[in-house]
Amino acid sequence: MHIFGTHSYIYAENLAFGKPVWEDQPWKGSQDWRGSKAVDGLYTDRSALGGQCVISENNARTATWRVDLEGVVSISYIEIFYRKEAGGMIFFILFSSFSLT
Repeated sequence: MHIFGTHSYIYAENLAFGKPVWEDQPWKGSQDWRGSKAVDGLYTDRSALGGQCVISENNARTATWRVDLEGVVSISYIEIFYRKEAGGMIFFILFSSFSLT
């Protein structure tokens, strides 16, 4: 996930990069699919085996994930990259909504 804010009219900064995250349904297996993957800046291989995506625990009806921007910031736009597997299967259907608080 990238959360962009503008500090000038020239560039946008990823405000979520490396920030602390919290999730209520983290993956409990040995794979590292925890929430910190969403703010590590990597998104070129978004498959489960690519190590660059967050996957919540199986059979969870809901999953909440938060990033602490560590202050009051001005957000210009939010960019969400969905998990994508071989053959082009994209998992956006599992992501039904989000809210900003």
